[in-house]
Amino acid sequence: MIQDRKIETVQDFAQEIVGYEGLWILLKGRDIKRIKPRVLTARGNLVLTDRNGNMTKKAEFTKCKVIEVSISIGLITVSYSGYEPIARNTVNGAIRRLNIDATKYKKDKFIRLFREIHPPLTLSEINSYKEQIDEPILKKKFLIEQIQINLVQEFIFANKFYSSSCKMYISQLEYRDVKQKFVQNWIRNNLRNTPDLEQSLAIGSVNRHVQLIARAGSGKTSTLVNRALFLQKHCGIKASEILLLAFNRKAAQEIRERLQNHLQNDLPYAMTFHALAYALVRPDETLVYDETGGQQAQSRLIQSVINNYLRDSVYHERIKSLMLRRFRSEWYWLIRNEFNLTEEERVAARRTKPQMGIDGVTYKSIGEKFIADFLFEHDIPFIYERNFWWGYGEERTNYHPDFTILKKVDNKKGIVIEYFGLQGDPNYDEQSERKRQYWQNQSDYFFVEINPQTLRQYGRKGLEQHLSQVLTEIGLRFRRLTETQLWAKVDKRAINRFDKAMTNFIGRCRKKCWTPNQLSAEINNRDFDPNSEIDNIEREFLHLAEDFYVAYLNLLQQRNEEDFDGIMQRSAQIVNEGKTVFVNKDFKGDLRDVKYIMIDEYQDFSLLFHNLISAIRKHNQQALFFCVGDNWQAINSFAGADLYFYENFKEIFQPSHTLSITTNYRSGSQIVDIGNKLMSNRGISAKPSTQSQGEIQLVNIAKFQMTPIEEQEHNFDLNAILIRLISKLIKDGKEITLLSRNNDLQNAGYRIRKTMDGAEYFDKRIEIEELRKSLLDKLKLTDEQKKRVDISTTHKYKGKEKQVIIVLDADRYGNMHPDSIFNRIFGDDESKLFEDERRLLYVALTRAKNELFIVTNSYDSSPFIAGLTKTMQPKEVDWANYPVPMTEEHFILVKVSNQQGRGSSPTREINEFLRSESYRFDGNLMCWYKVELIQTFLADGSRLQYLNERNWSSQANGIEVNFCNEQGISKASYLANNGNWNCIFDKFNQPKPVEYDYGDIPF
Repeated sequence: MIQDRKIETVQDFAQEIVGYEGLWILLKGRDIKRIKPRVLTARGNLVLTDRNGNMTKKAEFTKCKVIEVSISIGLITVSYSGYEPIARNTVNGAIRRLNIDATKYKKDKFIRLFREIHPPLTLSEINSYKEQIDEPILKKKFLIEQIQINLVQEFIFANKFYSSSCKMYISQLEYRDVKQKFVQNWIRNNLRNTPDLEQSLAIGSVNRHVQLIARAGSGKTSTLVNRALFLQKHCGIKASEILLLAFNRKAAQEIRERLQNHLQNDLPYAMTFHALAYALVRPDETLVYDETGGQQAQSRLIQSVINNYLRDSVYHERIKSLMLRRFRSEWYWLIRNEFNLTEEERVAARRTKPQMGIDGVTYKSIGEKFIADFLFEHDIPFIYERNFWWGYGEERTNYHPDFTILKKVDNKKGIVIEYFGLQGDPNYDEQSERKRQYWQNQSDYFFVEINPQTLRQYGRKGLEQHLSQVLTEIGLRFRRLTETQLWAKVDKRAINRFDKAMTNFIGRCRKKCWTPNQLSAEINNRDFDPNSEIDNIEREFLHLAEDFYVAYLNLLQQRNEEDFDGIMQRSAQIVNEGKTVFVNKDFKGDLRDVKYIMIDEYQDFSLLFHNLISAIRKHNQQALFFCVGDNWQAINSFAGADLYFYENFKEIFQPSHTLSITTNYRSGSQIVDIGNKLMSNRGISAKPSTQSQGEIQLVNIAKFQMTPIEEQEHNFDLNAILIRLISKLIKDGKEITLLSRNNDLQNAGYRIRKTMDGAEYFDKRIEIEELRKSLLDKLKLTDEQKKRVDISTTHKYKGKEKQVIIVLDADRYGNMHPDSIFNRIFGDDESKLFEDERRLLYVALTRAKNELFIVTNSYDSSPFIAGLTKTMQPKEVDWANYPVPMTEEHFILVKVSNQQGRGSSPTREINEFLRSESYRFDGNLMCWYKVELIQTFLADGSRLQYLNERNWSSQANGIEVNFCNEQGISKASYLANNGNWNCIFDKFNQPKPVEYDYGDIPF
């Protein structure tokens, strides 16, 4: 019979098992014969002895045994058997027995070289093995078809079918792959967009609670919307059985609009938590809340509570004393969990210990804060980190001494104070010595050096006494302000700061669901150190907060008003009691009927929201939760958000699993990479979706060189930097957003402010909107161009994106606000706040689509920027690509130099005269220069008149003078020989060339 046919050759065997590669294993252990023998040849002095003892030069091998078959890589290993010849050396008589090592052959070569099989196989034997293989293959194919049918017809039950019928034949990974691709194709065909496989897996996970980690730019909102549409349109879930919850109205509205594009009017419930709570409670009270960019009714209500207490002289004194003590106190902060930092971050964190002065400015060290406070309390006007230049050529860099006192003393412009706080660091000491040498060569300023040893040995009082003595000896006159005068300088800002701190504190109490009695119990449980000034300040604030919290809640009741936190608390209570119907003018529903609840921005959860969710689950155990969030973007802890709920999702929701969508569809790969580096070892990394790298440029203020006219116009280098960047980017057609850590920037300008009694002082901060307006006014942009320049705090810009992002104050991330000591009762410690700052910087960096500019100062980098520049080494801005823009001219640069070929004598002869008229020497350009108002030179003949009026004019010999605009282009040039001036060229007042419109000319 044909089934008994013997398969005796390798070639027949290979033909019979086509499509069944695994059956090559049947040859293992069988003998096989080569078609042609393998020949072993003796060379040189060696001869072989064959079986009969005869001498020969060759031995042949034909018999082998298959000892190993590697199907996956197609290799068959054989060992050769038979007579092993003896090799003899005919010269020295040495002998040894020879054998052939096991040899590996590729399958195709094996078929060519070998033939006979012993013992042979039968066809029935091979077919039997085929049937054993065919059964699971056919079964698997059948089950995959059944799974496909289930995915089409009963998607919700597909998991159950797989678990009960398919697990033995189809792996979990294979099933997931089939399911992902089905969801992806369904979305593509029905919703006209194509989710990636990670998104498809999340959309199709409909049988358990799901935590979805959604990294920046990964398509979080589209995944939420696609999932809701898939459930409703494919899985047959009713609209009334789906609830989507967001934290703000804009997000909820965006979700509704996207759903409406596909569903018209049969929409699932999509609303904010507050809207749901309101629909559950349906309160009689008037709701008070703060609108984003609108009315701040709740803050005003808390403000009215504070104002009522301020009218009480006792409370006014308590608040005044608290804030003055807080302003004067220092805050030593340490990062306790330093193992979470890279080495570069650790070093920088120890070097930078920011302190806020009485004037509201953040200073880099405690010593600087004490000096600033002394100057402020003695009404001595100063500028912090004013710009000076040192060095020449490529070595010329910005130098920012700590304090510049702007009072003329003994015919000098002022006094410069340096606090060398990091003595002992070799690099720092070297730089300090350079600064000393610099001021020795400057005759315009007195230089005062403060040694940190004074502070260490004698404390704050000793440092202040030393500073007072030095300034008095120089000749500076000053007196200490009375407490009343000091309060007059800070009262508005102090009260505003107190208002913000108290408003935030009351909000966090509400988020914690604390009653006044619970707050008092928490305060009583705190362990205050009576010898710690910070602890005493915190305790006083908390006791004030006790009274203010009670007063706020009472005022709500008296006015028949309620805040959103109160509505949230009441909604949880109502649902706990079994009242699950929610009603609005636009909809009505019952939480018992909801099967799928999807939550956006789950990292912003707090106990307030968790209590409502727990109450829903108590009365609706069938509801499955899909919670989307990103712990890397958890930046709202200051407002009461608590990562506990995100980090403990698996314990709160059971059974559940965690998925992730990590592909960033927003940013170039370099921008994605810098975000990953910042958040290294803190969870799954993001990955870019595009081959585009994007561009990151470091804007190092320390190396930025302002032109003399820029110095005259801007005072602070950040303004000049931004004008150059924005001008070029706008010219290139880019859209730009400037991001700031806070609502104000320091050292981006200063204003002379007046206290209520008329005293003047320098305010070194500028509101970011004021900065934007001043920049746009300077650049003279069109209305359309102005729309392409935005400015925002990082907090407000979360969830947004722009082509170009400029991080204005990267070094302030990591500088924890000193008023955070008031929130230690909520568990805010230094390590937690430090990680909050890291996440906030991550949000700032990942807003950029194509270009990211990071403004920093290499002399004062934050821990984060220090770490990133070390690991990534981003390129620094090449300012040749960002020249000074052509704007309305206000100044002219007068440059006095030697005529070509006349050596250096001409200017040397008149340098004292030049210095007396405030000309400055530029060692890089080898000329003297001075900035003058352009109006001086607009009249005919005014350039020559200007030169003739100089006190060095009559002695000018071999001198060249150029009148240059802001771009360094000479508008007029004059030569002087023996006091006589000759005009080489003068382009002032030349009419601008006629500009023709060539648009209609046909060529």
